[in-house]
Amino acid sequence: MSKIVLMETNEVNNDVGDRIRAERERLALTQAAMAEKAGVSRATQVNYETGKRMPDMDYLRKLGALGGDVSYLLTGIPTTADTIERRALLKTLSAICDRLDIDYIGVLEAAYEEAKQEAGKPALPLQDEDAPSLLSEVEIAIFDAINRIELNGQLLEEILTEVEQEAADSTPLPSRKKAHLAVMLYRAFKPLGRVDPQVVRQAVALLKS
Repeated sequence: MSKIVLMETNEVNNDVGDRIRAERERLALTQAAMAEKAGVSRATQVNYETGKRMPDMDYLRKLGALGGDVSYLLTGIPTTADTIERRALLKTLSAICDRLDIDYIGVLEAAYEEAKQEAGKPALPLQDEDAPSLLSEVEIAIFDAINRIELNGQLLEEILTEVEQEAADSTPLPSRKKAHLAVMLYRAFKPLGRVDPQVVRQAVALLKS
């Protein structure tokens, strides 16, 4: 191994070691206490913190269970509420794409390019001529999924009518809230096969309160 590679590896190990020590101190644990809770010897804990050894996955899992920021240890980027929200959104998008059998990576790339254009930055040249249609593909897949569901059109129409009537009596509800309410009520009334106006009235009143 060349001296350059050795230097780079040592720098990475030292960085990780510094972050392990910082996380241990943030958790208010001594080296001995941290070692005991993570299932390693105190000497091993010292080696991790000084960069002489890299921690294994079992150690990282136990550190995470103690409240340590494992992502920060590995990347140097602290986990914040913003990064947690982004991860949650990506997990949601991945689950939707998986359920609808569409290309998750392709959709993500297309969305990224569109976001850059909206931000006023030039988008990278798209190698695949079909890439710009990926977002449209998502919409099509969603409508296809909806069409595969056995929908009671008459029941849905009655629910929407009741919601509109109740919502029109006082302060109007935003369209998004009415849509969410209609979905919730449809799920509730579908097993019954009929609409209960009293339940609709109570649901609308609850949203307005």
